[in-house]
Amino acid sequence: MNALKVLLLASSCLAACAFSSIAIADHHKRHSGRMSEQGIYAQLSVGANFQSNQDVYYNGDVTVRGIGGGLQIEYDPGLNFGGAVGYQAHEWRGAFSIDHYNNDMKTSQTGSSSLSTTKSSATAYLGNIYYDWKIKQLPIKPFIGVGIGLIGVNMDISNYVSQDDYVMAYQFTMGFSYDINPKLKLSFEYKHLNSNELSYEIEDDSGYKDFMYYQINSFGVNMSYRF
Repeated sequence: MNALKVLLLASSCLAACAFSSIAIADHHKRHSGRMSEQGIYAQLSVGANFQSNQDVYYNGDVTVRGIGGGLQIEYDPGLNFGGAVGYQAHEWRGAFSIDHYNNDMKTSQTGSSSLSTTKSSATAYLGNIYYDWKIKQLPIKPFIGVGIGLIGVNMDISNYVSQDDYVMAYQFTMGFSYDINPKLKLSFEYKHLNSNELSYEIEDDSGYKDFMYYQINSFGVNMSYRF
């Protein structure tokens, strides 16, 4: 993914925010309806993500196949999508979420060789708790949240490793929401997701493993429906 693709991703997010803000302002002039303070809801999400570069440790050392110097994996921005089911109880709400992340990656090595450009993907299964602030003077409600659960990360590097690992993951969320009507809510959010140490067995029958961490920042748009 080149700089043009990054620019298109950022432009799409900005355009979505701008058009949604205009729609919200126009709707607020014509209607004023808030969701009830208690009830079950379902949510769909889409966004762009930026995965942190990774330093890969080979069998606990920073060498890769005996070559001095560590392997560093660099990622292009990617897309993510997901959904959640939760329950709102006044200012507090809890939700179980499933989010899927995709990223192209390019690898570089400080030694004498480099590995083929391939992909990584991850699916996070998290339980989350959120707190929504009610501001009477504003039509929006800021919120923050934390989550904990499991993440499965697939690393696919040609002739090196291609497998999944599942570890614990932690998430911090912040954003703001707007009640379009008593049934629909639109929200924009930022999420930081971090995993425990992941391990992958190298495809050379040596029994050696690589170790790394998965960290990702994402910006998304959500639509929630209250039952």
